[in-house]
Amino acid sequence: MAARSGLLGMGMALSLALGMVGCRSAADAALDDAAILADVRRGLAEDVRLARSPIRVDVERGEVTLEGRVDRAELKEEAERIARHVEGVDRVTSRIEVADAGLPASIGASPPARP
Repeated sequence: MAARSGLLGMGMALSLALGMVGCRSAADAALDDAAILADVRRGLAEDVRLARSPIRVDVERGEVTLEGRVDRAELKEEAERIARHVEGVDRVTSRIEVADAGLPASIGASPPARP
């Protein structure tokens, strides 16, 4: 009987240990997200072309969301690339808009006054 209860106890301990290996606590996830946020922000700040761009970064459970506006499509792509290459990032969602730098200045302007 003692051997049986000893095996039962070991089995329960093993099950508990294995269950905890695949389980991340909310605190661990928050710490990971904070590190990812810092690394993405640092990467964007270190790129001289993106440093002055108003790009907001949010991270939740390893998923990065980028929001803001840049002047050119290649800057949007570079911001996305920087975020994707940060350790711990599972997915990047980009809501970065590209300014319509190629539009003539007259578009959206008031029509000329009539004499």
